[in-house]
Amino acid sequence: MDEKINRLILNLQRNNMAGYFVENKERLIRLIASLIKDGDKVGCGDSVTLEDTSI
Repeated sequence: MDEKINRLILNLQRNNMAGYFVENKERLIRLIASLIKDGDKVGCGDSVTLEDTSI
């Protein structure tokens, strides 16, 4: 993983946010499925990644 990505994820963690890196859409779908449980409410606010991957 690129140093820029590592630094970004670390900075997110320092601000009480989780950051994730996945290699492809299939892994993204698995990650999202593992994070969101039935009944959860999710806000994604203009996520280009979610738009580009049609999620």
